Amino acid sequence: MLIIFQAYLDIALMRRGPQSLPTSLPLLWLTLIGLGALALIPIPGQAVTALQTAAEFIIHATMLASVVWLLLNGMKLRARFIQTVTALFGAEFILTLLKLGVLMVFPDTFEEFRKTERPNAPLMLLIGLEAWSLAVMSAILRAAMAIGVMQSIGIIVLILVLYLGAAGLLLPGLAATG
Repeated sequence: MLIIFQAYLDIALMRRGPQSLPTSLPLLWLTLIGLGALALIPIPGQAVTALQTAAEFIIHATMLASVVWLLLNGMKLRARFIQTVTALFGAEFILTLLKLGVLMVFPDTFEEFRKTERPNAPLMLLIGLEAWSLAVMSAILRAAMAIGVMQSIGIIVLILVLYLGAAGLLLPGLAATG
């Protein structure tokens, strides 16, 4: 298990790509379960229910996997699907651990921002981690699909738009609470 965690860390640091993971459906499911469990950890300063969080995670995972499958299938690279989504979810697992760590050490990050309306250091760190997460996602997609940076960014934007659209339709209260 430590070897897989190390592989996810290397992917999150952009030292390895999805091709360095085994093609393993059980590993994909285990990664999704771990990421889903992280998603259920309450975030200080956020008033979201576990049900909302679970629904958001399911929508996110479904949109990401669906778009990647459609693109890989259309490019005749279907065999790369399991490795690609495992790498995406594994890197997200590592980066989510880091984000949760920041929020646990600085639990008043969002409350302080709401009061002052000025970004604080922990919030800037979270924004940096989110930007890094998008860069990692881009690197994984580029490696899996043999595409350029702009195409990978376009795919990421598509996934985000689909996720926000689906979440807005399926969870109408999301915009009001999140």
